[in-house]
Amino acid sequence: MQRPFLLHSLLSVSALLCLCAGYAIAECSGSLTGTSVAVRSLVAFEYTQYTFSFTPGPSGFGENDTLQITFPDEFDLSRIKFVSAGFNGTSNTSLSVSGDNVAISRRNGKALSAADGSLDVILGQVRNYYAGTTGDFRFRILRRGAVQDCDTSVPGLTFTAASLLVKSVSLGSSLAEADTSIAFSLKLGGVLNYKGRDGGMFLITFPEGFYFENGVASVTADMTPYSDQLAAHVESRACTTFVWMNCTTVRVNLTNPTAEYPTGTIVDFTLSSLKNRPVTGLTGTFTIQTTNLKGQVSDESTDMELELSGNNATLILWLIAVTGLIVMTGICTRLEARYRAEIAPQRPRGVFQPNCQNQSARVSIDSEPLLQLPSQV
Repeated sequence: MQRPFLLHSLLSVSALLCLCAGYAIAECSGSLTGTSVAVRSLVAFEYTQYTFSFTPGPSGFGENDTLQITFPDEFDLSRIKFVSAGFNGTSNTSLSVSGDNVAISRRNGKALSAADGSLDVILGQVRNYYAGTTGDFRFRILRRGAVQDCDTSVPGLTFTAASLLVKSVSLGSSLAEADTSIAFSLKLGGVLNYKGRDGGMFLITFPEGFYFENGVASVTADMTPYSDQLAAHVESRACTTFVWMNCTTVRVNLTNPTAEYPTGTIVDFTLSSLKNRPVTGLTGTFTIQTTNLKGQVSDESTDMELELSGNNATLILWLIAVTGLIVMTGICTRLEARYRAEIAPQRPRGVFQPNCQNQSARVSIDSEPLLQLPSQV
């Protein structure tokens, strides 16, 4: 006899849970319009000024309402300050912060509606930690703590990386093709290991032609006053031209990091077992980035070059034809070479015109499985 009552009770509870769930999903009763976020500087890690704009929704913006703005993760709000608000008749406005939520509260102001048009709030001393596009912002109008109108998908912003100051970079040997090491002294323009939780690494993209013996780099570092150590991991990447066989990127990451390395921190480290590229002159550009373990970039340097000298420069050009692989090696103080490949359907051939100390030579090579030119030209 009790089963129908039990079934009825379960159905009632289920209906109540569904209603509660539906209420939770319906975060706000109406939508704010004209929502946007503008920023004075789009460089990561700079304290700058933000302008938040919105037009009141169906519930209006009451005389004692609060605008709550939820920032995406990885914003620093520790120094945020109120600058101004375009609230007609507002006699008192207060600012409070809780986690990623910033509340701008009105006191005894004029009730506003969509007819009053767009409203602006300007906040200063806010910074974003990483380059790239942030997540969405969320705007909510709160009335006595309850959400009225909102927009929970205000598009994020796209930041560029801060500048990483390269205090110095030096090679143990500047001879082309020499076994060497490379020492870096870097001053952070961003942050390493954000809030002690994101991990951190330096991502170093070497110019084409540099490589590490056996694909392994050893690293020594001065991390004072931190107790962390560094570990180096060598990765091969695709070369942009066929001229070079060796194109290398090195990840130098913190091991078991616990502290955040703030802007201005100087980090010195040296990578060993490096082989210089085999040509004299400017090396091409090194790129150095500070990233977290998710690959988000905090700061970077993209315009650093070194110069190689010496009399043992060797250039290796690889030409992959239909049926053959051709290697040319030259030894001279300065070697400049250009190539032209002519591939016929049945008879591919490569034509090389090396120039070394004003001595020119022209060599035509028919397709063979493997041909190597003399080392002297």
